[in-house]
Amino acid sequence: ITPVFESILDNAVSLCDSPTSAIFRYDGELVDLVATRNWPSGAMLETLRARYPMRPDPKLMSGRPLLSGRTEHEEDALSDQEYENDVARAGGWRRMLGVPIKRGDTLLGTFVVTWPTPGRTPERQVQLLETFADQAAVAIENIRLFNETKEALERQTATAEILEVISRSQTDLQPVFDTIAANAMRLCDGDQGVLFTFDGELIHRGSITAMTPEEEDVASRAWPSPADMGTATGRAILTRSTVQIPD
Repeated sequence: ITPVFESILDNAVSLCDSPTSAIFRYDGELVDLVATRNWPSGAMLETLRARYPMRPDPKLMSGRPLLSGRTEHEEDALSDQEYENDVARAGGWRRMLGVPIKRGDTLLGTFVVTWPTPGRTPERQVQLLETFADQAAVAIENIRLFNETKEALERQTATAEILEVISRSQTDLQPVFDTIAANAMRLCDGDQGVLFTFDGELIHRGSITAMTPEEEDVASRAWPSPADMGTATGRAILTRSTVQIPD
């Protein structure tokens, strides 16, 4: 989606006589700075970028359209006591326009354009920038649909591969376990794919992929072992439920 954002920003600064513009993405919880044009200072940009991702903040133009759901006008950021004046001063902007990027009622981000002089943004520029925001929303939605389709196809392919191995391995479970573990690791961007079996008393290693020799040595000595709450595998067996360990 980067080329789309770059084209939008290039046209915004060109057609609206703006020295600076930026696009922020929003995931429903946090907003992140993803593209900029003509930022006045590399150091200032890095300082501001370090603050993201963050929750939408009414003191910044990246957050205002997300909180209100509409285009936000700022005629003079330096005289607005509710705006973070230090950011405007460091960036060299006073007049600002923030347009929500959205599809229907779903907020996807913010498109921000700034000018060094105060005043009201002409309506023709507002309409143009709102059109650009709509185009950004279309691009984001297309990427989402593409990724969903790609992910669904990958899942179907993995399932077909596993079923094919099952049909060929009616007397040997190991190829099936290896295929399941490998596909789980690949589709979920995991570091390892692990599959265990349980005989009612002991946990047995069915398949573990992407192990170093040192890890393999530890694994060979760790199983078989009784199920206990000290491992994710033991917890899943004892609770008979999916177990997640964030850290």
